[in-house]
Amino acid sequence: MGYRFNEGSLELPEDWHDETMNIFKSSPSEGYNLVISRDRIPKAVDPQVFLSDQLQLIAENLPMFVERERASIELDGRACTWLEYVWKAPDGMMNQINVLRVVGDMLVSFTLTSSKDFSDSQKALFRDTLESYTGPE
Repeated sequence: MGYRFNEGSLELPEDWHDETMNIFKSSPSEGYNLVISRDRIPKAVDPQVFLSDQLQLIAENLPMFVERERASIELDGRACTWLEYVWKAPDGMMNQINVLRVVGDMLVSFTLTSSKDFSDSQKALFRDTLESYTGPE
């Protein structure tokens, strides 16, 4: 399997799976980051059930979890879940927006994180960034 990343590419054994994480940091003055992660959806599980289960796990496993907003948005023509919430991390309260999209047999998660509340302009920038997403051909 060919695997491409910004700095080059590798030939990997066919039975290996891409479960990488990409981390993008804003300027220190903005103080937030975007993490893109991937989880393989088990073959015997319906992708929508897996997505629902993952949303439930977020709510159940983050200390002092408080949901602020849940909405359906579209990425590359497919419905996705926008989940905005706060929770208590070891370093203090964290604000996160998590957008989940099923791509084949993977659940791709786009997570924006900040120790401060997100401004409307930050949320709009995140939404604009997500709207530039195009899935695999």
